[in-house]
Amino acid sequence: TETYQIVITNGSDDEAYAVPTGSYELRGEAGFNVYPVDASAAALQAAIKNSAINEINLENPITSVGLGFEVNRDLVFNMNNEEFNAGSTANSYWYALEIGGTSQVEINDANFTRAGVFAGGEADVVFNSGIINHKPERTSRYIFCANEKSTITIVDGTFYNDRAKNSYFWADAEAIIYVKGGNFGGVASNKKVVTSNGGKVIISGGT
Repeated sequence: TETYQIVITNGSDDEAYAVPTGSYELRGEAGFNVYPVDASAAALQAAIKNSAINEINLENPITSVGLGFEVNRDLVFNMNNEEFNAGSTANSYWYALEIGGTSQVEINDANFTRAGVFAGGEADVVFNSGIINHKPERTSRYIFCANEKSTITIVDGTFYNDRAKNSYFWADAEAIIYVKGGNFGGVASNKKVVTSNGGKVIISGGT
């Protein structure tokens, strides 16, 4: 009664979502790894890996509890306010989107209900609009986290943070988080802004 995506792989993450071609005989004694993910999450993973796709439009909610999505290339996410329930549990520390390399990523009309955004390497991330609701069960602590030489720019949005150990921002190393707008709520967090090792948070707008 379940639907599964069949992936032929050599074990490398880079090949994990290669489209199989030709004919294969699958023998039960060979053993299989089964990853029970929501069908829309599997489709999103495949789209992120597909270099021919430059813009992703969400048409359904995404559920990937315990895992986020890694992005290592330029992409535009039009999330259309569909629920994006991805990221960490009590036993994992995933951000909903983990963006690295030299990627330039735009996020529009988001509706994150579990975790936020991480940027590393020299990634340049722009969060244009939407909601991030930092639920109390969220384990990793920051709504927006940037390190190395990455930048995150928050243009607008609504952000909630209601877990005692959570904060809005962490900028580490040479990373910069620019806050140009948005409404930031929540009462329980102990430190709203965290910087370390020269990281900067530059706030020019927002409430």
